Amino acid sequence: MLALDVSAPRVVDQKYELVELLGLGSMGEVWTARHVGLDQTCAVKLIARETHESPAAAILRFTREARIAAALSRKTRHIVAVTDFGSDDGGPYLVMELLDGQALDECLVRGCTTEEASLIVSQIAKGLGVAHREGILHRDLKPANVFLTRGEDGERVVKLLDFGIARLMVEPLKPITVKGVVVGSPAYMSPEHVCGESLDARADVWSLAVLAFETLTGELPFAAETTHETLRRIAMFEATPVRKLRPDASPALEAFFARAFARNIEDRFQKAEDLSRAFSEALAPKPIVVEAPQRDPRIRTAAIAVACALVVVLAALFVARMSSFSDVHAPVAEERTYGAQPITAPIPPPPLETPSSVPEVTPPNALPLPPPPSPSQKPIARPQKPNVDPSSIF
Repeated sequence: MLALDVSAPRVVDQKYELVELLGLGSMGEVWTARHVGLDQTCAVKLIARETHESPAAAILRFTREARIAAALSRKTRHIVAVTDFGSDDGGPYLVMELLDGQALDECLVRGCTTEEASLIVSQIAKGLGVAHREGILHRDLKPANVFLTRGEDGERVVKLLDFGIARLMVEPLKPITVKGVVVGSPAYMSPEHVCGESLDARADVWSLAVLAFETLTGELPFAAETTHETLRRIAMFEATPVRKLRPDASPALEAFFARAFARNIEDRFQKAEDLSRAFSEALAPKPIVVEAPQRDPRIRTAAIAVACALVVVLAALFVARMSSFSDVHAPVAEERTYGAQPITAPIPPPPLETPSSVPEVTPPNALPLPPPPSPSQKPIARPQKPNVDPSSIF
């Protein structure tokens, strides 16, 4: 590894003052740094030259990582942004945005909920999708290269780190080892990667499925005591059943991992977004459907008969009640019975008074009326005036 004297401040390339060691690995170190001229904090990655055949190879890898990460981070926030790179006497360096949060491997220590697992896999898939559409493979997807941070509004944001061993899909196949160091993490490699075959985007999709399994169970699906045994289990597709580690796993979740780790590559998920969508659906709670119990048809027939009888009884009671109501409010009349059928006689109208029964009242000083003519008498004819022509007067 780099032999750095941390007792005294060190300035990289006369621009970046190293402040605190953030991470240490076989490929290099990551430090918190301060830009001397701008007085801004950042992250500086230093590569371990001992893992490469020549300093030129280290510079080439850093140059490629810087260009890839810088190009991809402009298209998605789920890939860490690279702002600068270069080299000095200490070796090549890479400058990245300084993230506040924790790597996924630290989160796995305490365990992840199903909601967190779904969100993490979904956002990793978005970052991988952008890289794959640009023709770039990550080739080293693992919890240490996934960082959990927060956005401006406080929401969880997942970022992909370390495109140091990324490669273009159109590049010719290269050995997976450099000076005995495995390029990639064995537990997350696809069977094609283990066997040294040509790789495409489905190699990263396989690694994403391994991450999904680990976020749910806290264990690796192909875990073994040695690296050799781990690689053998991957090549033989001997994945640990998810129900063995999560007894509450649903059949949909078992089917998801059966497809993700299928022996035939064409039967697996072909894109990261497809895997993420299926994973979220497998974790989603299913609505409880209560089926109506099957009833005996004889019970249904009896129920219909009882209902019909009840309707008839209610109708009869209604008719009887209306009949009693009409009897109470009908006019009182004399009833005559003819046989069994009662007949109600109509009420006669009151007798009219005759003129003879009305006493005659003669007003005072009234002239006597002439007696009425007898039937034998003829009426007296009044003389008619002659018709006179007015013109004859003159």
